Amino acid sequence: MIKEIFSRLYGLMFRPTATWTKMSEVGEAAHALFFTRFLYPIMGVAALSCFTVILGADYQSGELEKVLRAAIVEFVKFFIGFYLVVFLWKEFALRVALPYDKETTERFFGSLLAVYMTVEIVVNILPRAFSFLEYAVFGIIYIVWTGTAAFLHLEEDKRRISTIIITVLVLAVPWIIRNIFYLLMPAMN
Repeated sequence: MIKEIFSRLYGLMFRPTATWTKMSEVGEAAHALFFTRFLYPIMGVAALSCFTVILGADYQSGELEKVLRAAIVEFVKFFIGFYLVVFLWKEFALRVALPYDKETTERFFGSLLAVYMTVEIVVNILPRAFSFLEYAVFGIIYIVWTGTAAFLHLEEDKRRISTIIITVLVLAVPWIIRNIFYLLMPAMN
């Protein structure tokens, strides 16, 4: 399972067209195990990566509560974010007459969020000097562009607007959810 997760993430980041094409060919068989063998484990690892702060030199005793809150927010922003992004895309697709398939959409957005989570995991694990890697998440734009053609099979004229909308949804929804939680839990700052 771990090897499959790493190979898919590696493929999405470094060979997106080939990976999207392969995922498209696999079809329904892949969707049955998508959540339990791919998406949810990555969400869990993203949440656990928040605990690497405890191992660092900057850790002060009594900050365990802050780390626990950060881990909860990390998990929840992607969990709720996934379902909210899928719902918003469904509403958008139906309004502008784009093809919509529930399983394909879930696999597409789950894979994109997995790339986002991978960046978060790397940023959480590495020292603060590498915080510039947070901007690597903007590489999702290219992954979305290739995915709209190879996985969603959208026509060229619909790919442009879809790429913009999908990128904004994938990047903004988890960020908004995180900030809502920060507002609800002011001790996080």
